[in-house]
Amino acid sequence: MARCLLLLFTVFLLSRCATVTAPEGGPKDETPPELVPEASTPALQTNFAKQRIELTFNEWVSLEDIFNQVVVSPPLQYRPTINLKGRTVRFDFDSREVLRENATYTINFGEAVKDLTEKNPAENLRFVFSTGDMLDSLSISGTIVDAKTGEPLEKVLFMLYDNLADSVVRTERPFYFAKTDKEGNFRIENARTGSFKGFALKDVDFNYRYNLANEQIGFPDSLIVVADSTPALSIRLFEEERTLRLLDEDAGTFGRIRLTFNKIPRNIIFLLKM
Repeated sequence: MARCLLLLFTVFLLSRCATVTAPEGGPKDETPPELVPEASTPALQTNFAKQRIELTFNEWVSLEDIFNQVVVSPPLQYRPTINLKGRTVRFDFDSREVLRENATYTINFGEAVKDLTEKNPAENLRFVFSTGDMLDSLSISGTIVDAKTGEPLEKVLFMLYDNLADSVVRTERPFYFAKTDKEGNFRIENARTGSFKGFALKDVDFNYRYNLANEQIGFPDSLIVVADSTPALSIRLFEEERTLRLLDEDAGTFGRIRLTFNKIPRNIIFLLKM
């Protein structure tokens, strides 16, 4: 009897050992990657000389949607190279790039840097430096909405120009700029004191210029004075009324002329010469 009980107990133990169970996962990782300052290029430098910028993190990261997420203000003339080496993000200026004198630059990485597992983006990842003796520390903020619906608009540029000409938005890249978030809010950091021309722009071709008929635009009623207490702005974005233009004409059928315009013509008067 004892031998039978021992045999049954042994079979029970073997069956327990052979049972395969799925490992239980721990809590979901919701911690974003964090910058390791001592292993990264020092931020907030003055008299900055063009050099490689390296940002090292406390875990493995990935780079995503660099073109839309990484925003440099003032804008660069040439596209930089941004890549990964291990846990380090490398930012290299184009060899042709000439940085402006006595200007504070901000490289905003948006949500481009994420951890590998849960894709948590690094929070408020910015690199600021100055080519002059001091860092500018003023800021300006506001909200951009659709002029027709009043709804907030995302990914709209708000741009500041030190050139105060009305046509500057068509001819030059801005001195400072920021993009709106989902609530239509924008904020430009590390700006210098002074008077600026301001424009909001839905930049369809990503060239920081108002040059397409389908691009929406908006602007304050007066110059913006950046100072210690600059009030928040409220900008309404609209599409300018296009000038009526003749695109095509067809007089190939006797007694009929077909005209094609860039928009619906109204109050058109035809004068026929006999």
